[in-house]
Amino acid sequence: MKAFATIPLFLLLFCLTESNAQCYSLVWQEEFSGTSLNTANWNYWIGGAFNNELQYYTDRQENVSVSNGTLKLTARAESFGGYNYTSGRIDTRQKFDFTYGKVESRIKLVNGQGFWPAFWLLPTSGNWPNGGEIDIMELLGHQPNKTYGTCHFVSGGNHTYLGSNWTLPSGNFSQGFHTFAVEWTPSQIKWSVNGQIYYTVTKTQIGSSNWPFNKDFYVILNLAVGGNWPGSPNGSTVFPSAIEVDWVRVYQRNTHIKMSGSEITSPHTATNYKVPTWAGAAYNWSVSTGGTIVSGQNTSQISVNWGTSGNHSVSCTFENNCGAQTLSKAVAVSPNLWSNPSFEFKARDWTFLSYSGAAATFTTPNNSAAPHGSKVGRVVVSTLGSDHWNVQLTRPNIFVQKDSSYTLRFHARSTAAGKNIQVNFLNPTNFTNYAWLQPTLTTSWQQYQLTFTAPYTGNLLFTNDFGFQTGTFFVDNYIFGRTSQLQSFAPTATGLTALTDEKPSELADMDGLKVYPTQFSEQIFIESATGGRFELLDAFGRSCATGAFLADERFVLSTGHFATGSYFLKITPGIGQTKTFPIIKN
Repeated sequence: MKAFATIPLFLLLFCLTESNAQCYSLVWQEEFSGTSLNTANWNYWIGGAFNNELQYYTDRQENVSVSNGTLKLTARAESFGGYNYTSGRIDTRQKFDFTYGKVESRIKLVNGQGFWPAFWLLPTSGNWPNGGEIDIMELLGHQPNKTYGTCHFVSGGNHTYLGSNWTLPSGNFSQGFHTFAVEWTPSQIKWSVNGQIYYTVTKTQIGSSNWPFNKDFYVILNLAVGGNWPGSPNGSTVFPSAIEVDWVRVYQRNTHIKMSGSEITSPHTATNYKVPTWAGAAYNWSVSTGGTIVSGQNTSQISVNWGTSGNHSVSCTFENNCGAQTLSKAVAVSPNLWSNPSFEFKARDWTFLSYSGAAATFTTPNNSAAPHGSKVGRVVVSTLGSDHWNVQLTRPNIFVQKDSSYTLRFHARSTAAGKNIQVNFLNPTNFTNYAWLQPTLTTSWQQYQLTFTAPYTGNLLFTNDFGFQTGTFFVDNYIFGRTSQLQSFAPTATGLTALTDEKPSELADMDGLKVYPTQFSEQIFIESATGGRFELLDAFGRSCATGAFLADERFVLSTGHFATGSYFLKITPGIGQTKTFPIIKN
């Protein structure tokens, strides 16, 4: 009989813990199995690009197509939109955004001077390069056997990057499919080709204060033509040429998986919440008082009908191949459907653009005279571009329902009277303008209002244009929702739409991290200048809830659905050591 050594129990437990910690679950995938791009997963990028590239991106079949199980992004030599080349670029922004995981794609690339394909990640919010960039794969067409992996960040106030490259032992990347991947964790990023790791960057190497890779990013695929790095095409470059993408997949550890679904919704409105779907997985959902699960219990997605305005929560406990996990999400039910409407969380949920020759800056200074809250948005335009929309604040994915009436209200002023701005609700693909308002500002705060009927059911793009004249502009207190529900709506004095107005009793305030529970609503507020992650454990050390919170965000953790007793809240901020706080629920 074969003899086996006895394994100490503590060592066995350690091994099991390590194994579970390293376990990845497939949370998102795109197999390109249809006959057109799946717009539930992807957005088209339409227009010109950066880095002195020469192509105009379109949503035409000639540039972006799906057939025979692959996506084709095709570059063509043709005059279009004022450019001499066209091509394709798609992304998952606001349709799949995630923090940490293993991200990989199987791609067949191109060969030819001037081509510049890329598979990469950008942050969902935040300006470049401060927000970071992860280039999983880039190739220069005149080096068809070599790919590059790079990350971009800011160090010492300057744009900085680190990276390396990988060369095929034989042949080139246009002759067949290869798998490109990164494994992104809170402390490092690893690049690989065909499963072979060739480069690693660590948080320690970059520096905790410079590490921007602790928040949501989204996936981008594109084929650029020309630009600063590859140079322009020449007589030997063959057009049309395409990259083919077989699939894109994202895996995450259970502790990094997030629940999707709106954190702010209208009263008496059904809202969907979803976690990844796994065959054979068990799901159990719960909602706080005031919400009703309409459908989906014991599945990966539920529909919740929320009642009157207030702060609510939804939780899901699931068990997959990596074990059991509980996720929770705070939900604000309000007639105002926009989070961070008054810049109390700085630029979160907003994107500022300045391009085509325009020079402008956007900040969110404190202002004692703010119409709402304590901050305002300030835009300073020093140089005009070719059009008034070359300086703008934007919000994507404004969901509306066909033939319903919606109203936008906002406050604005300028330092000199007679300046113009414009607000618009556009088609995000072809930029058809369905509703707009162009007020002439004064030097005092004025409220302006735009009401329109939704042209279709789907997402609109909101833009606020500042490029009519140079000068300094201030905006604040954006309120958007169904006209019928906004008629008697007034925001609370705090300006934090998604938060309770109760004054919390502070539990801890150290090293830029604030944690405090409220006395009446069974909620815990978490704030950090750097963002981070939390885990709530019961008295036996079992995980009850985990999640992530963004920088400069007050995250709301609801405990209303947990039993009374003792708990421990572990907080791991983006900078600093993990801290544990005792919580007693009476």
